[in-house]
Amino acid sequence: MGAYDNCIILIPALQPDERLIQMIHGLHERGFHKIAVTDDGSSDDRQKYFQEVEIMGVKVIHHSKKMGKGVNVIKLRDDEPSGYYCLDGI
Repeated sequence: MGAYDNCIILIPALQPDERLIQMIHGLHERGFHKIAVTDDGSSDDRQKYFQEVEIMGVKVIHHSKKMGKGVNVIKLRDDEPSGYYCLDGI
C-alpha cells in the first residue's frame, strides 16, 4: 500500500477539454486512482469530457455554478480519505 492510496485528487473543472483526459491518464500512470472531478457549471458541449472520465473510474460531482472547494470536500468525506490534493488552476 503506497502513501497516496487513501488520498483523493480533486480537480475543479470549468469548460474542460482533451487536457482533462490526458491529466487523468497521467495520474493513473503515476499510481493515483482516487480522483474526483468537479463540473463547476460547464456547458452542455463539454459534458462529453466528464462522461469520459467517469468511464475511467473518476467520480464526477456536478454543480450548476461554482461552489468552491469546501463543498466538494464535504461531498467526498463519505469516502473517508486520509487527505486531499487539489489540482486547481491547471
